[in-house]
Amino acid sequence: MVEIRNGLRSYRALLTVFAVFYLLSLWFISQQYHVPLLAKVRGASNAVTPESGKVFEDVRNATLGFGKLFVINMKERTDKLDAVRMAASLTGFHVDVIEGVVGMEVSNRSIPIDGVPRKDQWREKKFNNIVGCWRSHLNFAAQIVSENLLSGLVMEDDADWSVYLKDQLVHVAEGSRYVSDPSRKTTEFQSPYGEDWDMLWLGHCGSEFRDQSPHYLIENDPTVPPPDRRTQDHAPDTNSAGYDNTTRVVYTAGGGLCTQAYALSLRGAQKVLLHYTSPIHFAPIDLGLNSMCHEQTLGFKCIGAFPALWGSHRPAGPTNRDSDIQRWDANAKVTMREKGLSWNIVHSMRLNAENILVHGLDAVTTQWPVPELTGEIRTRYV
Repeated sequence: MVEIRNGLRSYRALLTVFAVFYLLSLWFISQQYHVPLLAKVRGASNAVTPESGKVFEDVRNATLGFGKLFVINMKERTDKLDAVRMAASLTGFHVDVIEGVVGMEVSNRSIPIDGVPRKDQWREKKFNNIVGCWRSHLNFAAQIVSENLLSGLVMEDDADWSVYLKDQLVHVAEGSRYVSDPSRKTTEFQSPYGEDWDMLWLGHCGSEFRDQSPHYLIENDPTVPPPDRRTQDHAPDTNSAGYDNTTRVVYTAGGGLCTQAYALSLRGAQKVLLHYTSPIHFAPIDLGLNSMCHEQTLGFKCIGAFPALWGSHRPAGPTNRDSDIQRWDANAKVTMREKGLSWNIVHSMRLNAENILVHGLDAVTTQWPVPELTGEIRTRYV
């Protein structure tokens, strides 16, 4: 009997040791692959102080400080969904899927009157995919309203971002608070990004400063792409503003193009639905959002970041697999891309996924040669 008791004790002790080892292993993996820090970039350090780190800790959670994260994906593009889920997992966040809408399944009667083509044949050839994209993004806004989320962020399924995205967003969150409330009247926050904004345009292919608006500068930032690697149209003139080429700016946006990623507050989602479902307004989704930002429709308040934090990824392989909006000629010659690329992202998560999984964060590389920076990231208001 004594031997049996001793055997049970030994067995339980062994199970306890195994359980502790297992939990420590999970913790180690989470620390290694999730929430990487800019301190791992040579010559840079994470400039978040312990005080601000506590204030903005929600930015580092599984929804990046938003109510939910979403990705728009056509159900037949399982390849894109697998890839974006993998990249999100490595970065330490979770995305819910909004199924992309087939444009021809959207009734003419549900499209604002100035957007309905006079002939279905014309619509089928020129309009179908634009309508589907438009409706998919409206479904994102509707999801925020339906679930009464404080905010939500949506990205395209071919989006890419930095390995150090969470570090970037801590600074952007602080900048958004300042830009949306320069007088610092608000002292209690539900969102780490501030309380008085409708849209955060964080992934775009063009944007502009609103005149005489406050700016928040993130200087000496090793994740800022050099000017010759920025593929953004209508980019803000940062040089005329006196900012150097290693500075990211958070600002009141007077407009933007493309929707690699953006966030809406609950109030912003309500305004988008009201504007877009009125009887007369239609435009491709990014042009419609651009108009709302530029005209400040319904008091729409937009905050942007330049250079953008999200860009588009193009994998190696046939180029006709890239876009689900552009129409491709089935008889056209298919070209091959020998190497994947991501626009405007220095430390691409997609391109570094294999390095991180096999070798860890010390193996992270840049897409192109970049200047070696020394000293800490600096932030200031202007």
